[in-house]
Amino acid sequence: MSVNDPLQHWLQLAESHLLLDQLKPAEKYFRKASREDPTHLRVLLGLSRIAQKRGKTREAMQQVEYALKVDPQHLPALLLLAELYRSQQAPLRALPLLEKAYEIAPDHPEVLLGLSQILVGQQNWQRARFFAKLLTQLKPDMLTAWEVLRDLAAGEGDVLTFAEASNQIVHLDPRRSAEGLKDDDLKRQWDALVNSSSPDDTLLLPDYSPQELEVQLDALKQAYHQES
Repeated sequence: MSVNDPLQHWLQLAESHLLLDQLKPAEKYFRKASREDPTHLRVLLGLSRIAQKRGKTREAMQQVEYALKVDPQHLPALLLLAELYRSQQAPLRALPLLEKAYEIAPDHPEVLLGLSQILVGQQNWQRARFFAKLLTQLKPDMLTAWEVLRDLAAGEGDVLTFAEASNQIVHLDPRRSAEGLKDDDLKRQWDALVNSSSPDDTLLLPDYSPQELEVQLDALKQAYHQES
């Protein structure tokens, strides 16, 4: 039997119990694994997840911060610590962790979603759009990707993207058909586009030239008539 066999045995048992939310046996086996290797990243993250599920956020953070001292580039640890900060309403502390995670894994859906959500909350529309659009391209069937893009479009006043995102949400979840654009919705948004000098209550719209309005109308009609 190799030296690592006991460690792997305890880790497999611990992670199986954690998957089933059986926290007491999961912790017991993680502690056994910790005696084999107290700096093992799976041990540290497992204990952090258990503390998180028990509502012990500070303890969870301490475990994952230790994991990042062991390996500052460890993607699951960066994501978990960002998640913990966001659960404590501290997005500005989560943001640099997600930016570092993006440098490591620029096509990771959880990284892109977190970045776009935080940036939408900050009304940093340009950066949020970059990450949100990339996410919808990489994961076109991801409902939350289209939700954050719609939130961005509503804040930025992008009627076309709002229409596209709304219809994609309905396409992915037909139970949400009420969120799709109806005829009166389309007319209301188009009227707001035309009268962009006094914008609609919901969408803050930029000024458009007559030519740009025509392009937007054609694009909006095309997005509106997508099959759902």
